[in-house]
Amino acid sequence: MASGVYPLVPNRLAYPEHITPTHHTQHLYADDTALLQKTIALLENPQQMTPSLYREWAMRYDWTVQAPKYDAALEEVVRL
Repeated sequence: MASGVYPLVPNRLAYPEHITPTHHTQHLYADDTALLQKTIALLENPQQMTPSLYREWAMRYDWTVQAPKYDAALEEVVRL
């Protein structure tokens, strides 16, 4: 997603947490039938892909965002 790849992932594990809830129906599938239907719809309508949106979702995991959080957490541990 950080590279702009369209996320089409199973609705389980941690995947739902990585996609904005308003986009769950578009990017998550429950079974093989739903995967096939979503793949066909995507191939027939590729303009629905929005790379900048996927990058935005993934950037919250970028090290430039996460490092300050780790630093703050470690500073808190040191103060204890």
